[in-house]
Amino acid sequence: KLLNLNGKIAVVLPYRESRFFLQAAQIAGFFVEKKMLIFPVVGREPNRMNLLLSRKPVDLQTEKFTIRDGDGKFTNQYVEFVRDYYISV
Repeated sequence: KLLNLNGKIAVVLPYRESRFFLQAAQIAGFFVEKKMLIFPVVGREPNRMNLLLSRKPVDLQTEKFTIRDGDGKFTNQYVEFVRDYYISV
């Protein structure tokens, strides 16, 4: 047991495989606190999922995050998110 009762686990997973991870996490006694669906382009299916899990039940927070718009440009959401990490986006 590497995680205490107040600990949290954050993972980034391929979207399709995330359902298997979620099933295993639930069996192991974890609860999803936050879920972020990551869409590569507006209108496409998500390709990744960010998850924050804990050992205590809480209300689930779900967020959708889109990287590029239909023209291939970065979305405002993406630009705001990475602003502190890149000189220019």
